Amino acid sequence: MTALIVIDNFLDTGEWQALQDQIESDKYDQVQYGYDKVYKFNSGPIFKTVNKYWYTDETKRVGNYRPFIEKLGVELMKHYEFDDFSMMVHAYAPGAELSWHRDGGQLAAYSFYAHREWHHMWGGNLMVADPSTDCDEVHPTRDALPGTNLKDILGDNYGKRGITFDYDKEWDTLKTPGKGEYYMAVPNRLIIIPPTIFHKVERVDAAAGNNYRVSCTGFLK
Repeated sequence: MTALIVIDNFLDTGEWQALQDQIESDKYDQVQYGYDKVYKFNSGPIFKTVNKYWYTDETKRVGNYRPFIEKLGVELMKHYEFDDFSMMVHAYAPGAELSWHRDGGQLAAYSFYAHREWHHMWGGNLMVADPSTDCDEVHPTRDALPGTNLKDILGDNYGKRGITFDYDKEWDTLKTPGKGEYYMAVPNRLIIIPPTIFHKVERVDAAAGNNYRVSCTGFLK
């Protein structure tokens, strides 16, 4: 149904351990509402690395992120022609989710599941809406007000911010046709997501306990 690319067992054992060591030693901030309207008031506790890393900036391929970013670049080149891509680590605590959105304005996005283990009852699946879902209804592209262009208002966030509070409108959109696919957050799995895909991160279940849904994510440009 979708054009997602899924690659399992992306890193070998040594690369995997090196990435784990770097992730655990990095610095994180808790994402606040307003960072991007895809983070709603009820999104729950999500943490992201303080720094954003870039493929083309040698100074930003720090420590044990370097082999991962370089290998990721080789893989992404098989599917897209890009100038650069970013990388941040996001950690979702139990109770956290990311609301429905589309990564508009980007060439593509990716998510690599970097947690050491995951189970089906822990939630955190990548949910993908059927292509016939009218995601423009929750990703407004029309002028916000007469004489005001939404792109001028949102700048770099144009195409990424959904409706903030109008959950009823989201429901009206999503229930037609009200179906789609899901992809489990299997450790060491890479998913490449085209910008046309309307998707969300399912809420992490309380059954996850002290386990966080950890992903290396970024955008191609």
